[in-house]
Amino acid sequence: MITPPIVTHVPDRPPITLRAYYPQFAEYYRWCELGVKAWFVQNVGPDWVSLDCGANIGYHSILLGQLAPTGRVYAFEPTSTNEMLRDNLAYNDLRNVDVIPVALGAESGRSHRALFRIWGEQPASGDYDFTTIDDFVFQRQLSRVDLIKIDVDSFDFEVLRGAKRTLEQFDPWVIVEINRNLALQGSSPEEVFDWLAARGYTATRPLDSENFLFKRTAPFGLGWLPIAVANWAAASGTTKDIIRLIPRNPENRPWANEWYLPKALGTALTAPQLPVFPPGQSPEWQRWQFWAFARAFAPDLVLGFGTSALETTRAALDGAQSIQSAARGHVFAAESTSAPSGSLTHSSGLPTEAELRCLLDPPVRVLVLWENVQLPRLVECVLGCLLPLLEQREHVVVLNSISDGRYTSAIPYDENGRGMLALGNAWSWRTDLPALIDFLERNRLTHFSSDHAIRLVFESDPDLERHAVAVLGPRHSHQAHWGWFSLNEHKGPYFYPAFL
Repeated sequence: MITPPIVTHVPDRPPITLRAYYPQFAEYYRWCELGVKAWFVQNVGPDWVSLDCGANIGYHSILLGQLAPTGRVYAFEPTSTNEMLRDNLAYNDLRNVDVIPVALGAESGRSHRALFRIWGEQPASGDYDFTTIDDFVFQRQLSRVDLIKIDVDSFDFEVLRGAKRTLEQFDPWVIVEINRNLALQGSSPEEVFDWLAARGYTATRPLDSENFLFKRTAPFGLGWLPIAVANWAAASGTTKDIIRLIPRNPENRPWANEWYLPKALGTALTAPQLPVFPPGQSPEWQRWQFWAFARAFAPDLVLGFGTSALETTRAALDGAQSIQSAARGHVFAAESTSAPSGSLTHSSGLPTEAELRCLLDPPVRVLVLWENVQLPRLVECVLGCLLPLLEQREHVVVLNSISDGRYTSAIPYDENGRGMLALGNAWSWRTDLPALIDFLERNRLTHFSSDHAIRLVFESDPDLERHAVAVLGPRHSHQAHWGWFSLNEHKGPYFYPAFL
């Protein structure tokens, strides 16, 4: 049967057309590993030499070849899938990608092994030619290796062990899949983290749910986690448990228990005051909760960062004395509501430190609405530029669409990725949520869950819960899906990522 071509989506670039693929994985290919692809787009240089270890049908090899027109890509695929790989490379006219039909491992030679042609089906047993990355680099006399991407379905640690000399000589970027499937070859995530730590890798950055980025000279911020902490998360269950790094449950920190969500529920829950939001945006209960939260906090200034910041800001109009929106038009979609009087909309870039200082003078109580946590420059701006200016002001930073799975109905994890990071008991479409986790952990700050706070209040005050049900009727729900944090939790010192 002839299958029609499909596309695999790439952030900030045109999609890649795939002519050859496994039909049962067509939907997976369309949206697979957006975090890895985004990192490629943002970082791969035009002359890079990359090793795609486990190239599959070529969606990464094609992108790497396009991004490095004067460089070279070596695509390793030992199974019959390499026929599809060659077909897709030819279809996309990629001439700087070499297909290497041998398996990679810890040692070179011929070996009888069971290799996965595609994950989820029985592996294909047979005699395969194996080589190591070190032997391949030596035989090809490569003078540079900029990137090694490893996704070889449980053989990942073996491939790493065969690259010791290359890692030492070239210090390439390394992206490797780390999950519990390593046990099929007698290893574990903890063993991989320990092995890398012993070779000078001090930090890692999760790109997708199971793909981790390493470099010996890794920078601070934007999602980098100390490797020992990532190892601890892996040891606690699976590599998806990184959300445990968000400082611990609010019930262990008294600062949370008397704070604004309980106050909002107790003082603002009257029917005549409830705003009505247009349908099809967010659940009305969730939007009303935020409105009540903002009303209880009573800010002098609301700063909205994100695609639909003003759409959410409408919920805060009653509680805010001044509304401002700082948004980057060429990245964000047009604001979905008309800007309030006095708003500031940036169409040519994020606000500078000087502009933020002007916005923050004279307000002393600031509510920050932060959406689109996945945009690296926005992450840098909020964490590295805005927050240092808020240290001496009363403030709260509210983040939308972050759920606490302990208090919400089950949200099915999409194994196909679609840019979604599954982090333990929280689910978020924010592909750079680790940057926030890293910031909160380094600064000993709590990320408070509105889902948790609502349950905390209703369990301690059944009358209030009955009142909420009576007032809200069908609009009532215990699910909120947002959270908040503040530097006001303690006096520092604080550590910020660089903002350039």
